[in-house]
Amino acid sequence: MKEKNILITGASGFIGARLYESLKESNPFGLTRQERLIKEKNLVKCDLTNQIELKKIIRDINPDIIYHFAALTNPQRNENNPEEAKALNVGITNNLLKAIDSLNTHIIFLSTDKVFDGSESYPNETSETNPLWVYGSFKLECEKIIEQNLKKFHIIRLPIVHSMGERKNTSFIDEALINLRNGHQVNAFDNVKRCYIMLDELTEFLKKLIDCSHYGTYHAGSEMMSYYERISMLCKENGIAVNGMLVPVEGNAKPITQNLNTDKIQRLLNVRFS
Repeated sequence: MKEKNILITGASGFIGARLYESLKESNPFGLTRQERLIKEKNLVKCDLTNQIELKKIIRDINPDIIYHFAALTNPQRNENNPEEAKALNVGITNNLLKAIDSLNTHIIFLSTDKVFDGSESYPNETSETNPLWVYGSFKLECEKIIEQNLKKFHIIRLPIVHSMGERKNTSFIDEALINLRNGHQVNAFDNVKRCYIMLDELTEFLKKLIDCSHYGTYHAGSEMMSYYERISMLCKENGIAVNGMLVPVEGNAKPITQNLNTDKIQRLLNVRFS
């Protein structure tokens, strides 16, 4: 069987870099805008907003599978710069789809739980969407573009993605773990509740999708809990001494709670996240 050509957009990002490294034996290609991070031949500098440049690279690589991770993910930057946000979410997704063989290329796209507004207690993949923020709106638009134009796709709606305190990530969870390890106090919301997913668990799951033909949209993540509960659990499981430095406080997030029904991913793909 022919070995599949794998391409990762956003290969220098938090998730993309970890997946690229984890797939090294499969000789993947990665696209990044950050030339300073290119240290090997399979990492390619590419401006995804430049359709001509992107088409040439896609033609040269001829990927069978594309992990499309490139996006403007910072929520505040999306809100403050909606035109830039649309170009770096919807625009680059449109460019990518125009450059590929839409019948045969398999796209794996990372979306977000922010397509929901928190009003439904346990939303599944067919639940009504209603993004409260620009980022969620553009991710939902990307979902629709992919659904309408491709036959082979996995859309994965993600909650909070974190590691065990890596400085490369801007997640509050990672920052909290770093501070607690250094003996600093952390105030964590005990009323704001989300689902979560560990970076390493996510990476292993994404690798399994290479040979998965159960195409469609999936929710991924843990059971819903507060930020305070999540950090407490991680500290207990990993021997991080809290010593009274983790303090529960009330927060004012929008929405206060956002759950995800993950029955589909458990049933069809036999995947459960901790």
